Amino acid sequence: MDPNSQHNTDPNMKSGFAVDSSSGMPTNKWSSPFYEFWDPVDTMLCSWCCPCFMFGRNQHRRRDPAMSGFSYFNGDCCLWLCLAYCGCYGIFQGLKRIETRKQYGIEGNEVLDFAGSCCLPCCMLIQEDKEITRRTEAAGYQRTSPMSYP
Repeated sequence: MDPNSQHNTDPNMKSGFAVDSSSGMPTNKWSSPFYEFWDPVDTMLCSWCCPCFMFGRNQHRRRDPAMSGFSYFNGDCCLWLCLAYCGCYGIFQGLKRIETRKQYGIEGNEVLDFAGSCCLPCCMLIQEDKEITRRTEAAGYQRTSPMSYP
């Protein structure tokens, strides 16, 4: 059974995210709702027990889909953790969620990004993890060639 079919049985789903039936191109919607936080279980546990690790992993995957040199304890993780001690993690997480939405052309607005990141940070992290993973796996990782002079 295709693991992507567990999330949605819509015939317009392809590669884990919604696809426009006429063009075959990905739509500008999240591939899974924020309230589907229980699957996969390891992502849920990581998000609920150590959200700073999940945040760091998401940001690293956005920059490098191959995850080369990844460490759970990275700069994004540390910054999120420091901001959590002062109660400001939601601002940082909301800003990064906006970047994720813009990077993948996902509909939404800043108010909902900040509200979700402040009130339901773990659910938002799980949703972002699923989206980033699906979109990078569907596109396949393609390293950019180094700059060369003619």
